[in-house]
Amino acid sequence: MIIPFQIVIGGRGTGGACGLRATAAGRSAEASVEIPPPDSDPAVYGAALGQAVFGPAVRQLLLDVARGADNTGARIQIQLRTAPDLAELPWEWMSLGSETLWQPAIREDYTLVRVMQGVRPPPALAVAAPLRLLIATAPGCGGQADALGAALAGEVRARRLIVDRLRDADPAGLADALAEEPCHLLHLIAPASPGLSGGPARAAQPRLRLGRSLDAQALASILKDSPDLRMVTLSGNEPDSAGPMTDLAAALHQACGLATLALGDLEGDHATDFCAACYTVVAAGEPVDLAVTASRAGLAEFDGLWGAPQLLLAAGGEELFRIGAAEVPRIADPERRPERRPQPASRNPSAQRQERSRLDAAIQIFQPLARPQPRSALRGRGDTEDPAPRLSPRVIVLIVASLILIVMVGLSLRWPDSTSPATSTTPTAQGASAPRSNAPAGIALASDGSDSRNAILADQTPTAAVVNTPPSPSSGPRGNPLDIPSPNGFATYLAVEGDTLDTVAQRAGSDPQAILAINRMAPDEPLRAGRPLVVPIYRTGASLPEAPIIVRGNATRPEVALTFDIEIDDRTLYAFLDILEARGLKGTFFVTGRWVIAFPDAARRIVADGHEIANHSLTHPFFTQIGMDGVSPELDQTEQLVRKATGASTRPYFRFPYGASNQTAIDHVATDGYVPYHWSADDAAIPGWMSRATANPAQVYGEILLMHQRQSTVDSLPGWLDQIAALGLRPVSLGEALR
Repeated sequence: MIIPFQIVIGGRGTGGACGLRATAAGRSAEASVEIPPPDSDPAVYGAALGQAVFGPAVRQLLLDVARGADNTGARIQIQLRTAPDLAELPWEWMSLGSETLWQPAIREDYTLVRVMQGVRPPPALAVAAPLRLLIATAPGCGGQADALGAALAGEVRARRLIVDRLRDADPAGLADALAEEPCHLLHLIAPASPGLSGGPARAAQPRLRLGRSLDAQALASILKDSPDLRMVTLSGNEPDSAGPMTDLAAALHQACGLATLALGDLEGDHATDFCAACYTVVAAGEPVDLAVTASRAGLAEFDGLWGAPQLLLAAGGEELFRIGAAEVPRIADPERRPERRPQPASRNPSAQRQERSRLDAAIQIFQPLARPQPRSALRGRGDTEDPAPRLSPRVIVLIVASLILIVMVGLSLRWPDSTSPATSTTPTAQGASAPRSNAPAGIALASDGSDSRNAILADQTPTAAVVNTPPSPSSGPRGNPLDIPSPNGFATYLAVEGDTLDTVAQRAGSDPQAILAINRMAPDEPLRAGRPLVVPIYRTGASLPEAPIIVRGNATRPEVALTFDIEIDDRTLYAFLDILEARGLKGTFFVTGRWVIAFPDAARRIVADGHEIANHSLTHPFFTQIGMDGVSPELDQTEQLVRKATGASTRPYFRFPYGASNQTAIDHVATDGYVPYHWSADDAAIPGWMSRATANPAQVYGEILLMHQRQSTVDSLPGWLDQIAALGLRPVSLGEALR
């Protein structure tokens, strides 16, 4: 329960004094106050403002209301409304007392917000988590957005937030981004400028320089078409932006009624810490005034400019969201997230805006949040609205017949082609295939019947057909991606029944031994249907249907893949390695290039202990936000750093940072020689996964577990491994789980 404590301060009269009226719980107090002259020290000025505002009459009223709040378990919300010429004063810094300060702006029981007359709030929005935050930046402001995105990575992984980016935003691009998907929180980073003196009244209003100048009315006209939006944060990137930005926030709040947060002079790490804490609390379903108060209190512990942010809020509008109130249909796999609707074609090709998407987990791809749907396939936001075509049984038979014909023709030809420029450098073909199994023919399909190139589902059981040798434990050394001749390019592919390394190589213009090596396969390893492959391309061949993001290994064997994302320190890495070594287990470690630079010895230890090392990008960015020109450097530089430090390759395994991907990014990763892998459960979800595995161990065969560098994960890992073993499951590396 909230008890409003309204303080209205009028403009200065002829003698310089201001009229003040405080109202709460049906009582009121009035006073005439002298506003002290500004002071460069905000704490000193805050004490002077506190003495002026909370005079004897107002202070007594506040104490009486506070006693009533204590008796009823309520809290007080100080609602401050000032004359326009006083709005620029730092009221958030107000304090009383000398040795023990009373500072309402950083106390949960006395939250302080700014209100404006006649503004009505939108109703609280019933949503199913996660909330979607869109960070839109003007040119040159990307660094702030990157820092905020990184600070919110934990919320993304915990599935409480989706964080999307819009680089080099302009009004048209912002309107498009808000129209494409439900947006709940908008964070604008751009410089602001004061209005022009003289001329029309609108020309005197402050403006946001977002591609072109926008005043509050123009910005409000863009935001009004986003019905799920409840909060806007304005952050400048220039010292002179603080004043105009504060004025702009007030005008925007009055124009649209949304909760509006102006960061004022808050910059750099302080701004990042404040906003990350604020969005975290909002995403947990708390009122926005408590979120801002908690964020200010966090800054106050480190002597930050905690009083700089100003929250403008319509009276009674502190509850922005009722999270979990929206009805959420049951989805087949509780560890998977609902899918975001596919991204429509851009209506403004010339706009300089960044391609965006979800990951999940970490940021993944979601449907409109108030209307989630079962996740039938992992698709990227870049997909079109048309679903993947369904394959009829007749079409499947025709495909299988065509593959058999290709095999027969291939066996009658000499391979490789002696006229190929790559003949002298590529390995020779492997021998003829062994008898095939009697498993049903056909391409592995998603649960909705779509072609398997679009997705491999977490709860899907791939066909278990062995297509080139009878099932048997593989023996001999694993292939080494560094042993292959340099190809002209790469493709990815999901094996179907009837495939052999020879037939795949013949179709794609590749070489069977090169395919074996780059995929780290053993010489006698069976090629099962549904096995993802990276295919080096040496000659012109047929186009292969690209493999999607993979979220599961072989679903017919009692194995679970252990994978680790390594990007923070070496201490937890060594702890993971020691735990695995004590049990004789192997895992797959997805490392970032910058981590390898910082901890080359730790990277060498991964390889020396016989674990798989994999690619997790160079700088851990959102791949949906770096543009296609940014993808290859993130992959290639990490590969070179790992090779230099360890002598090993990261191919063919890649994981998107934060799990954020779209179809364009997936396709680009494939051309660089990687299959992207997601997960069935991360460390936060593993306890729930264990319950599911206990109920039916066969249900989790081949699933992929993801663990992050957290001390809680290090502490839990031995117990998890014991539980997995007790269920009759084998913890293995990703490569082993794919066999």
